[in-house]
Amino acid sequence: MLDVEMDCLSDSAWLTWEESAGAELYIATATDSDGFEYQCNSTEGQCTVEQLQCGRFYNFIVFASNSQCDSPMSSTLQTETAPCPPQNVTTSVGCDTGTLSVLWDESVGALSYTATLERTNGETTWCTASSTSCEVTSLPCSQMYVLTVTAEGRTCNSSQSLKVIIRSVPCIPESLVSSTSCSDNVVTMSWVSNEAVSSELYTVQAFSADGLFSDSCSGFGQSCDLTSLMCGVPYTATVIAQDSVCTSAPSQAASIRTVPCVPDHVTANVSCQGNNLSVFWEESAGADFYTAVLEDSNGQFTSCQSMNPTTCTVNRLVCGQTYRVSVTASDGYCDSLPSAITDVHSAPCMPHNIRALIDCQSSMAVLSWQPGTGAMQYTATAKSESGHVLSCGKNKTNCELTGLACGESYNITVLAEGQTCNSTATMSGHLNTGPCAPQNVEVQYSLSIGQLSWDRSVGASMYTAQAATDLGSVLSCSTSDTSCALYNVSCSQTYDISVTAHNNVCRGTAVSASTTLNTGACNLPVYQ
Repeated sequence: MLDVEMDCLSDSAWLTWEESAGAELYIATATDSDGFEYQCNSTEGQCTVEQLQCGRFYNFIVFASNSQCDSPMSSTLQTETAPCPPQNVTTSVGCDTGTLSVLWDESVGALSYTATLERTNGETTWCTASSTSCEVTSLPCSQMYVLTVTAEGRTCNSSQSLKVIIRSVPCIPESLVSSTSCSDNVVTMSWVSNEAVSSELYTVQAFSADGLFSDSCSGFGQSCDLTSLMCGVPYTATVIAQDSVCTSAPSQAASIRTVPCVPDHVTANVSCQGNNLSVFWEESAGADFYTAVLEDSNGQFTSCQSMNPTTCTVNRLVCGQTYRVSVTASDGYCDSLPSAITDVHSAPCMPHNIRALIDCQSSMAVLSWQPGTGAMQYTATAKSESGHVLSCGKNKTNCELTGLACGESYNITVLAEGQTCNSTATMSGHLNTGPCAPQNVEVQYSLSIGQLSWDRSVGASMYTAQAATDLGSVLSCSTSDTSCALYNVSCSQTYDISVTAHNNVCRGTAVSASTTLNTGACNLPVYQ
């Protein structure tokens, strides 16, 4: 009796039968519906017919043979091989639904089909169908799968189809955040991805609130840099994931804060009265407050901060300095680059150690002083209590005052002129000039006494009267009053009389006009 067992994996048939008396050789044959015949030979009660075609019905017989004759054929036994493996497996992914559709060609001998998806971690999912397509729903996003399809027959299942690598729809990126580089206004966007293999392309799109500005960046990692953002403009960004087939929905939006714009049109004005500096600029987009930085000629820094969008003031500048002024804008997170530098000059320092040296003969005074830092030129002014004003000076630290009035007390000031402001220093004490020459000198002569008188001289504290003859005889008297007496005036003489006024500044230079005194003839002696 003939028995057949099919080996589904190898498409071969194992035949067994009861041995026959007198048989030397057994011949088994398998014939398909097209008349193609396969056989195996054996000296025992079994053999294997190999390389049968998939999806075919075969009729199996066996007969015995010896050197003399062949036996009649056994009864026919019919069976079929495993269905052929499905061919031309194709897939399509519904990007909106995430559903995977699998299609294949019909397999000979198949009653039904199973499409199996296996992840890298060994987890599987599948769909079955009696036709040549099926769908798999609810696949996790961004996963790689190996797809195979098998066909099921009456007695056997086919081997697997050729493997197809597929991936599910990209996941929506999560946890999108921004990080701003304050030095160059480059914003790094980063996110979290659930993709199993780094093969998805991510694209960040950023738009300003008014839609006027935009920027984008892409990359295969989990971050990329936005390099063309406008300063001081807030943006909103989203990220999408893309593979070769599908694009994810946008992520939740993330806010972007860009670096404030550099302040423009910076100017600075010095208030000469208090030597204060006011800095002005145009308001910068994205700024919450501003810092004006001043660097003086010695490299020392000072600054002012302001929430006023266009100005701040630095009080009490150091005199005689050239300040380099720049302004930065800040939003509390980033500072802009400094503005273009503008130079401004503080008020010059006041001259000091002012001194005056008077020349009593010429009524001139030489003024000198130590320079004030930052001064370009000087003007010295002398003003008396009576309102008499003289001035001198230019670009030196000394000058000559000519035409000083006698008997005056002058207040001396020196004005230092800078590029934007002036400063004035006053000499301690006063410049006192010599006294004026006495006027209206009168003389009365009696009994060898010459009584002199004159008008009081402005600025005089002492007077000396002198009477001199041609022969060199000199008489004098001194007083702090406006009169004095000359004693022992000789008779028959002509005296040239003058009065000189003195003070603690000048002596002997303020001489009155001469007055002549002719004394009477001497009386002759009387002899008795």
